[in-house]
Amino acid sequence: MNLDPRNYAPSKRINAFVRQLGSEFLIIDDDGNNSHCLNQSAGRVWMLCNGENTVAEIARILSEDTGSQVEVEFVWLALKELRNAKLLRAHPALPADLILASRRTLLRSMGMAATLAVPVVASIVVPHASAAGSCKAKGTICLSNAECCSNKCARLKKVCE
Repeated sequence: MNLDPRNYAPSKRINAFVRQLGSEFLIIDDDGNNSHCLNQSAGRVWMLCNGENTVAEIARILSEDTGSQVEVEFVWLALKELRNAKLLRAHPALPADLILASRRTLLRSMGMAATLAVPVVASIVVPHASAAGSCKAKGTICLSNAECCSNKCARLKKVCE
């Protein structure tokens, strides 16, 4: 892979609620609609994204912290995950090799040891509070009575009455 180690990692978004839970990070966007769980690897890379560290510097810091060699490809993989979750202030210009490569291909090139600490960002969309109390109108597809405003879901038709 032809990666330029002089590239700087963009700074992380800080307009979010961040809570460290053990070795993972829970990040809730300031709009309250998106939540992200970062495993230890992704969280550590995210914490090092300050707009001043290069990808190579982040790899070096991680290597020192873990006591094992962390390659720049690993950091780029984490940046790709963070970028997809919109957890960075700017979108890093990912190397062309990384954009086209699948996670499986990258892990194979980094070696089996890397699979133990693969950076993972799991994101979920949280509905607005008003959606939690809403019910379905007459004629809307349903699966149970509780979904319908009328509290009657026609069993055969599967629509609210």
